Amino acid sequence: MRSFAKRPDRLASDAVGPYTGGMDGRALHLCHALVALLLCLAATGCAEVGGEPVAPTDAGEADGERCLPTRASADLLRSAAPVDPLSEGASDPRADTLVLYELQVRSANACHPDVGSTAQRAACAAKVAPVVTYRGEGPACPATTLDALEAIRLGTLDDLMRDTDDMREAISLRYLADRLGVNAVWLMPLFPNNDQWSLPAPCDNIGSPYAVRDYLHVRPSLAEDCILAEASGDAAPCWGNATFAAMIDEAKARGVRVFLDVAFNHFGHNYVLYDTAGATPLARQLADGATRETLWDFEATYDPTLVSPTVLDTSDALARAAAADPALATDLRALQATCPELTGDALVRAFGPWHLAFEDERRGWDCGALSLEWMLPGFYVAQDGRRPARSVDEMTSAYGWNDVKFLHHQDTPLGEREALRVREYLFRVMNYWVAQGVEGFRLDHATDGISGLSPETWRYILAKTAFYAEQRGQAPPIVLVEEFHDQQGMRDAADIMTEGFVFGMTGRDGVANASRVQRVLNDANRFDGRTRVMTALETHDEVRLSTAAGWDPWQGLGRWAIGASVWSTPMLLSGQEFGESERLAFRRSHYLPGRFEGTPSAREDADALIDAYGDAIRLRTSPEGAPLRSRGRRVLPSTPATEDALAQLKWTTEGEVWLALHNLAGGSRSATFTLPPDVAAGLGIDTCGAIRFVDVQDGGVTVPCRTLQDWARGVTVWLPAAPAWRWSQMDACTID
Repeated sequence: MRSFAKRPDRLASDAVGPYTGGMDGRALHLCHALVALLLCLAATGCAEVGGEPVAPTDAGEADGERCLPTRASADLLRSAAPVDPLSEGASDPRADTLVLYELQVRSANACHPDVGSTAQRAACAAKVAPVVTYRGEGPACPATTLDALEAIRLGTLDDLMRDTDDMREAISLRYLADRLGVNAVWLMPLFPNNDQWSLPAPCDNIGSPYAVRDYLHVRPSLAEDCILAEASGDAAPCWGNATFAAMIDEAKARGVRVFLDVAFNHFGHNYVLYDTAGATPLARQLADGATRETLWDFEATYDPTLVSPTVLDTSDALARAAAADPALATDLRALQATCPELTGDALVRAFGPWHLAFEDERRGWDCGALSLEWMLPGFYVAQDGRRPARSVDEMTSAYGWNDVKFLHHQDTPLGEREALRVREYLFRVMNYWVAQGVEGFRLDHATDGISGLSPETWRYILAKTAFYAEQRGQAPPIVLVEEFHDQQGMRDAADIMTEGFVFGMTGRDGVANASRVQRVLNDANRFDGRTRVMTALETHDEVRLSTAAGWDPWQGLGRWAIGASVWSTPMLLSGQEFGESERLAFRRSHYLPGRFEGTPSAREDADALIDAYGDAIRLRTSPEGAPLRSRGRRVLPSTPATEDALAQLKWTTEGEVWLALHNLAGGSRSATFTLPPDVAAGLGIDTCGAIRFVDVQDGGVTVPCRTLQDWARGVTVWLPAAPAWRWSQMDACTID
């Protein structure tokens, strides 16, 4: 894991340890060593066992000449190992076994009462769902379009806890774990969001989930108890945190890690900042002599209230905190003296920013403004992109994202104290959710030229989060980073990078021949083992494979299996596993038509496709699948050269060897591959013996028993059209 915390020598209790399964591979490795020893003892003047590998001899050599033994190359085996998990910047070994599933809670289980089978329509009509009323400003959306959008009954966190493994009933945790086999769910932002101000399009009826207005609460519209209490809106807040906590508990019970998506370079309009009880605000720390350097000393600045943080989000919580913390009580009395008219929820909402304000900001306080940009404009970047804003009018938006305002992170004398304050607040957000059981984060737009955090700032936030996780006996969160600007700077902060595979593999032109695949796989190694690349073919920002690349879902599965066969973190977008063709819309009411019978998107072979994905995922995550997850890899040359097929030899540090075959053509075919002598010798494959490859799924023989001399000339293998991948284990064999 990354050595972020003060004591990096301590591994997480649930970190992936040495491979302990799959004895066939180990037996083969030991067999090679024994054969080498016996041959050496029998040979006249043979090389010392354990010496340098000897090149293989021809099968037709004269009597009296012998095949000499080889040993496995330490260098070749070492190439399969990740970076030492205790070294500075090493990525978290738990990410090796992850398969992510990205979903948006409100759309994954949304439905339309007029769509699907009779049973599906009835279930939709009875579904507990929020009533969505269009609230956007600006150009009016056509009434007919709004009626269609508002008829959709959106999904909830409760839907994820349905006891079903049938996606037609619900995309549930049980479905994900038991049917599909994924072990991590990436939830697009589920926090209260801007659904009213400067929306990107007139028919954007629910707003972007990335325009977050409060990072410490779950949207009430995602929890059935709030919906039933008719308290799912801003007027009567009933947060969904308790429902989310129940969902995390069920996910853990099913072996599924929960990842939260956060976009910390901007906030949605009218952000509501709540603070945590007992935590010392930065202004007080700076007054006591804290500096950027001393804040890195997490033990010296240890705050026990951050181990089990409590959010000051109600009058009762604020009163209890004031009774327990004299300094906080002093700040509260100062706010009440400045704004005596504030009471109840208004007082609570004002206190968070007031508690974090610097003295000069308090002097100009506006008691009538109850959102962050009005109370503390210094949280946001000014239009010059270099200093904190001093008023709402100075704030900037960029990229055409008018529904958000960008934060100030610049590490310059113009606004260092504001940058440090933002940094501390973002740490508190991540720390709070890790304390609630969240095990990973996806960082959206980690660094950028407008308002992205620097790699140093990210390392601080993640290190401090890891430190407090350690105090709770937790492992640090696994970090998935979307990074366009400073990938090398972020490689030592990220366990997984989202960039470099989606566009490369699909090409947006339908071409995924052997040459392109090899370039993409080689590019995925550009971080020198410091971080993985997420091997995904669909994301919420992209159109579906059928549109982007023109692939049918089975071709898509074949290409996805390529990413699942290398050192990476594979990911699926909700619906990909059953061939969803409609793009995931996240700025309006949306559902996945492919779940509902009778729609053009529904496929008759959906169940077979789901099961095929499940087979690949279970092999990928199984103990026996260690060669797939290993960094040890060599693409085997084809002869004659072909662009329609790819073969990879995969191995582990223990010498377990698999063959990953990928059919890149549209139909069944054969292809001929050779095994380079240096690879055979490096893996300690007996030059006098023979090997075969056995399909790890069905036990069938993929490549029959062949000598290394046969492999040097070329061995022909059969590649079916579906599934377009075959993973096989190498065994020693004897030719009769």
